[in-house]
Amino acid sequence: MIRVGIIEDMPDYRNVLEVLINHTQGMTVAFSAGSAEEAMPLFTSTQPSICIVDINLPGQPGHQVVRWIRQQ
Repeated sequence: MIRVGIIEDMPDYRNVLEVLINHTQGMTVAFSAGSAEEAMPLFTSTQPSICIVDINLPGQPGHQVVRWIRQQ
C-alpha cells in the first residue's frame, strides 16, 4: 500500500486529491495538511511513502518542506 502525504493550502484542491488517492487501488492518504507547520508533525508520526507538496504554501514555502522531508 502506498501511503501518501498531502500538503496543500487550498482546501478544495486538498479534498479532491484525498478523494482521488483514496479511490485509487493500492493507495491511501496517510495525512493531509494545509501548511508546512501542520504537516511536519504529521509526517513524522505517519511516515508516508510519498508526499504531494504545494510549492506556494503560506509561511514556509514548499521547496523548504521538501528539503526538510529529505533530511528525515
